Amino acid sequence: MKSVVATGAALLVLHLLYVSFSKPLLFLSLLGLSLAAGPLTVALPFNAGVSTMSVTYAVDFVSMILIGPNATIYIAAAGALSQCQLNRQSRKPLHETLFHIAMLVVTVQVAGLVFTLMKAPEGDALTAVARPLVGAAMAYFFVYTFLVARAVALPAGQVP
Repeated sequence: MKSVVATGAALLVLHLLYVSFSKPLLFLSLLGLSLAAGPLTVALPFNAGVSTMSVTYAVDFVSMILIGPNATIYIAAAGALSQCQLNRQSRKPLHETLFHIAMLVVTVQVAGLVFTLMKAPEGDALTAVARPLVGAAMAYFFVYTFLVARAVALPAGQVP
């Protein structure tokens, strides 16, 4: 857990030195949307029960397209903070909040890297958008799932 929090914090600090907020009004709008959407979840029914997915997942992908992956880590961090601390009857402890923020920062950074690497300047418009989005969504799913599995398995002394 500590290594994920340290990695997330390092990414936030390092990108602050190099990120370009070329569209500040759009950035602030997405930041506000992410803060507002943080507490909202969508129920996903499964045979084994119900799981939830945060609405900020969609905001992160819209942000990645509109302002780029490096600025999106701040949008994701705001959404994670909102999800853990705002509009909740019981707030998560600080260490869980920091871990959740870091998990999303790392996840969005990897998904953003995949998104950037899979962009193709040639080809039709649909392929130019769909290919990097599908790759980024897969990377997001795998990284987030791995980090959650590790967080759940470590206290139980299991290997995910």
